[in-house]
Amino acid sequence: MARVRLKGKKYINRVVSHDGKTRAEVYDTAEEIAVKAEALLAPHRNDGSHRIETRHGATDSYVSLTGPAAASVEFGHWLVYYGKPTEKFIQGLYILHRAAGLQAKANSARMRR
Repeated sequence: MARVRLKGKKYINRVVSHDGKTRAEVYDTAEEIAVKAEALLAPHRNDGSHRIETRHGATDSYVSLTGPAAASVEFGHWLVYYGKPTEKFIQGLYILHRAAGLQAKANSARMRR
């Protein structure tokens, strides 16, 4: 009688993630997201201190918003006036979320206060 040996998820994931076509698609998708993110960031650039960076690893690619307080730019923040917190919330731009086609949670940072 014939025996069937099934491969585990970890093995299949390793094989698929190292496949040339998969890696090329991940690379291309990251580049597309970076181009969209640059276009979304451009109207909000005052001094040019924030930028979009793309890094490619062996199997993964990363698109990042870099600059001073990049998380505050992406997700929003509470306004601090002369070192004192205020009740005014500055909404985030959600550049990376929108570029990647992800749904941004409304007022996600506001809920943590």
